Amino acid sequence: MNAQIQESDWLLRLLVRHDPPPIGVQRLASLSRLSSGTRLFRRGEDIIAQGCVHDGLFVLFEGFALRHRILSDGRRQALDIALPGDVVGSPGCFLGAALNTVTALTRGAVAFVPSSELTSLLADLPQLSIALIRCATGEAARLSEHLVDLGRRSACERVAHFLLEFSTRLVASGIGTANAFALPVSQVQLADIVGLSIPHTNRVLKRLCREELLEMAGRRIQIRDRRALAALAGFDDNYLLSVRRPLRVMSVPARARPEASMPFRYGSLLHHTAS
Repeated sequence: MNAQIQESDWLLRLLVRHDPPPIGVQRLASLSRLSSGTRLFRRGEDIIAQGCVHDGLFVLFEGFALRHRILSDGRRQALDIALPGDVVGSPGCFLGAALNTVTALTRGAVAFVPSSELTSLLADLPQLSIALIRCATGEAARLSEHLVDLGRRSACERVAHFLLEFSTRLVASGIGTANAFALPVSQVQLADIVGLSIPHTNRVLKRLCREELLEMAGRRIQIRDRRALAALAGFDDNYLLSVRRPLRVMSVPARARPEASMPFRYGSLLHHTAS
């Protein structure tokens, strides 16, 4: 793998993470000719602003981001955390304006794929259409579980369910391990995500540590008893099936476009195989 990463590689990653049929060399070459642009973001900066128009898709390939909805009086509802490799802003691309705001939780970078190029690429590469549908389906499945969190799960169940879901997604993205990882959010943001007050969230975390289900050191989390934590949360990872598929890789011919590239930091995500 070249030390410089191309945006087209991240579209290819959408394909391989959803285990599509083999792709021909000509169609791989069409990905390499894609002219997308890289944008860098600081922590706390909005990648997408609610209500704004953006004619294309964003692929997050560095860092973490928070999807959230802002009400007219300034109140906020957190919806989901985007991980490297996730597509963000797809509703706005097809509905004309962004439904939610996406804010960088850490320093990060996205590749922007304009609709004009995306349309022709989808016609040439139907596997990408399937990957985008699966990506959108996965996001909808997570939002469904988060709705159950807010409507029916207890405080302990909500926090436990979130930690198990997040760790499962991290493993699929090649970041961290199933039982040891760093949260990209503060306890204030975690409280927002699980729909609890900050003191209540803090009490829940302390209880889970006291019951020896977790260990915490700052933002570092260690799950000590995953089976017991899953039993507490009623966690069934079937809704995350698409992100748990084994990852395979096919390489895309590199393009000399240094202004639209970024140092590759998550190399463990890709494992080269013959295409």
